[in-house]
Amino acid sequence: MKFYELTTSQDVESLLKYHEGRPIVLDTEASSKDPRTAALIDVQVTGYTPEEVAIFPACLVDVLKDFRLNVVAHWYKYDYKLLHRYGVPVDTWQWTDTIILEHLLDENRSSYKLDDLIQERWGDDYKARFWQRNKSYQEAPRAEQIDYACRDVLYTGRIYKDAIAKFGTFGFPPTSLVAHVHKLSRCLLATEEAGIAVDLAYLQAKGAEVQGKIQTLAPQMREAFAPEIEVMELEAWEKEILRRKTLKGRQGVKRVPFSFESSVQVKELLYERCKLPPQSKYNPKTKKRQISVDDECLSKLGDLHPGISAIRDYREQVKIYGTYIEGTLGNLQGGRIYPSFNVAGTDTGRVAHSAPNMANIPAIGGIRGMYVPEPGMVLLSADYSGQEVCLEANFTKDPNLKKIVAEGLSKHDITAEGLQIDRKKAKTLNFALQYWCTAGKVAKILGVSKAEGERAYQKYWDTYAGCRTLKQETDAVVEQGGTLVTAFGRMRRFARKKRNEFDADYRKAYNFIIQSPGADLTSMAAYLLNGWLKANGLGRVLFTIHDEILLQCPPEFVTLVTKKTREVMVQCGEYINLEIPLKVEISEPMPRWED
Repeated sequence: MKFYELTTSQDVESLLKYHEGRPIVLDTEASSKDPRTAALIDVQVTGYTPEEVAIFPACLVDVLKDFRLNVVAHWYKYDYKLLHRYGVPVDTWQWTDTIILEHLLDENRSSYKLDDLIQERWGDDYKARFWQRNKSYQEAPRAEQIDYACRDVLYTGRIYKDAIAKFGTFGFPPTSLVAHVHKLSRCLLATEEAGIAVDLAYLQAKGAEVQGKIQTLAPQMREAFAPEIEVMELEAWEKEILRRKTLKGRQGVKRVPFSFESSVQVKELLYERCKLPPQSKYNPKTKKRQISVDDECLSKLGDLHPGISAIRDYREQVKIYGTYIEGTLGNLQGGRIYPSFNVAGTDTGRVAHSAPNMANIPAIGGIRGMYVPEPGMVLLSADYSGQEVCLEANFTKDPNLKKIVAEGLSKHDITAEGLQIDRKKAKTLNFALQYWCTAGKVAKILGVSKAEGERAYQKYWDTYAGCRTLKQETDAVVEQGGTLVTAFGRMRRFARKKRNEFDADYRKAYNFIIQSPGADLTSMAAYLLNGWLKANGLGRVLFTIHDEILLQCPPEFVTLVTKKTREVMVQCGEYINLEIPLKVEISEPMPRWED
């Protein structure tokens, strides 16, 4: 390996001309982790051979403005945003992110950090050694700066080369999937850079409203469990008093109120004091089921105690206030937020949101209304109606699912008719079996014997025979430690190991085949639509959430944009040869993001 410094514009220009038409690995070093405010210090690029790296200072960055490069980078968004601020036409460059490549090659990795990949494959701990000696990049000796920064580019180049070689071993062309994910990333990057406008007055008013709900729910929770809480507090108080050895110490002990924020106290309250049936869930870290009082477990308790709903409502409002009210206020910059979207963060390909996580913003309660379009624009929300059922019908060829999609029927009605049960139980059963509940669970839902539950379980899968066949196929892949491949070419790999019938991988495998293409269809529609909107000066796509696309356009072009949006979203289904067409619902124009 050879690292060297370029000191003149001519040196930089000569090297960049050498790389025209071929991939060049690029990285930057700056004063902070925020590319919107960081000062550029150095730029590093591949040298004249793959094992060479050249570095040049920020004062020579203008040379980059004259080139249209094919760039490889690790977490390219940082370099893109930083160089964009310095006037470099990065939007005209072709970018390849090695994080995206690594994720597509192995979605099961716990980390895609450059440090971890390098340490794992080449055992080079230069990063750890550098930060042990230096407080910041700026303060490090120049020789150490060059060695540190250039190694990043050297190893990124090696990761890229290895990834391309691995893609070449697959039995299908991977280029379309790689390009697809990069197009989505570039589409969402526009929102990361431009941000989203926030109505501050609306946000503050909504915050006051949520706080009011919290203050109302707090005493309601306590009142619902008043006798049990009184005993728990007195016992804890007495125990603390007895621990003190002097009269003065005992007199100074104060009664500590029960805290609904403590899961330990809530467990004791519900399962020991109120004698409610303990609920447990699987913990992947301990690989055991553990008693829990999270929302999923509390929902299973249903109406067994009137205070359960108050606890759930209280927690929901506290979460909304902390995550979306305070979180948004804390992230506001000039009346806007600048969210981050990770296109390589989930197994299915769904986009992961952060700062804030807009994918989890409640669809009711008006919280979404804090987000508004740019002046002179309105918002449109477009989503696939019944996307998951439609895809399941396409992939399973199940007659009843086809009927549901074609005739606009409800799966709950079909299940109720097939099993001769009421619709409410059919709805519960559909959701339970979506997560592969057992025949014993079916018996509990229906309130019948185990034998009758087994018959109902089999009858259910007879009703959806196509789904059962696909489930058997995905189950076999899991048991063999194989790989599932979606219609888009996205892969999900499973380790071969001993499993019981409750293993979550069975559910994940089936859902992957259905949900992953759904995520990719929404993503494809988003960037295709965004390209059309930008080309015609009609606005842009802001982001996607599950099967929904949020976009903004001028109000006078709503009819045209609505028509094109529906057309693009339906046509995306043709890309994967869907026999049953997708259905699309589009909102009326909105002055803010409404429920």
